[in-house]
Amino acid sequence: MDKELLKQLQEWHETGDYEMIINTILDIPKDQRDYDLIGQLARAYNNNDEYDKAIEQLLSVKEQGENDSLWLFRLAYAFFYLDEYETALELFEKCKKINPKEPDADFFINLCKENLSDNSDDDPEQDDEVEKTMQGYTAVVKHKDSISVCFYIEQDKPFSIGGKMNEINEEAYMNGYNWEAFFNYYLPKYAPDVMEGMDTDPEAGMYAAYYNLTPDNEKRAEKFAQIIRELVENEDELYRIVREEGDNIEWD
Repeated sequence: MDKELLKQLQEWHETGDYEMIINTILDIPKDQRDYDLIGQLARAYNNNDEYDKAIEQLLSVKEQGENDSLWLFRLAYAFFYLDEYETALELFEKCKKINPKEPDADFFINLCKENLSDNSDDDPEQDDEVEKTMQGYTAVVKHKDSISVCFYIEQDKPFSIGGKMNEINEEAYMNGYNWEAFFNYYLPKYAPDVMEGMDTDPEAGMYAAYYNLTPDNEKRAEKFAQIIRELVENEDELYRIVREEGDNIEWD
């Protein structure tokens, strides 16, 4: 894929301009759309709630994608939101086998099992490499050698709050990248210890932070998850910061 085109598609993805991505790629003749470009189109369809179209695109490159964790995740994501939980579960589990450190796969595997069976929590088989602590829109996911904090910003409450933050400051379009910008400003000022040893990997619909798995980092991860919950449950503080300090935040 052309680097300039990829850069433009990523910029549109970060700003939520999914229709621009879709229309731009569809303007390219089919025989000139490579595997990566089709993946970008499927990603945009998923984010635009056009899951059937995402599946159609992904299956068109099945031979190339069936051993690619990202292809598997995108396909599983589409099936999940079409309520095809058995198919989604199988695909998410394949994704996890290829990429064991994919925290979103663990989250969706858990949701698939919950939707498939009311007794899923009683299953005696537990993954000995992953432990999850989920509280609504946050999850702390522990792997064999890492721990991550996931903030699922498209769930109802944080999504609504993000919209109000954007009303206060038009630059505060609260996708995962701007939540990263917010926390990059907030944490050094209000909880600098949480940032020690922390890496991040935001997406349009999620913000995630990662640490190496150590006792100190477990405490940091739990503290960070608690900070997120306190901010969301006391949303007026978020609005105050965006209103009074928003010009100091390096929005995406």
